[in-house]
Amino acid sequence: MKKPRIRITLIDRKGPRGCHRGHCIGDSFDFDTERGKLCPMAMHVGFLYADILRYGGSVPGEAPGTARFCCPDPDTINVFRVEVLPDDAAGGDAAPAAGEAEAPTAWAHPSSRPHGARPPERSA
Repeated sequence: MKKPRIRITLIDRKGPRGCHRGHCIGDSFDFDTERGKLCPMAMHVGFLYADILRYGGSVPGEAPGTARFCCPDPDTINVFRVEVLPDDAAGGDAAPAAGEAEAPTAWAHPSSRPHGARPPERSA
């Protein structure tokens, strides 16, 4: 049985400071191939939800196949969404949920951004 693909996306920030790892709202990571690019503190929390969803579980109060979690940094409090990708999501590029930003593409990885740099504004 093939394991479903999992994507983790930064969807909100509640804290007063930016992410010390440079993650920005809209950054998205494939759980199997890019988890090393995600902040270790956030990954420590997120892998639990990824495993729950991957093996058919659900999180009370969340839509089927999804879960939300926060990073443990109290100054940042990044909010992430974990989701099971449909089998037809070629390359992991399923459309973002309504009202959520698409992943920025200006840099291949947040750590390759110049310190403090933000992704360019997208035109509507």
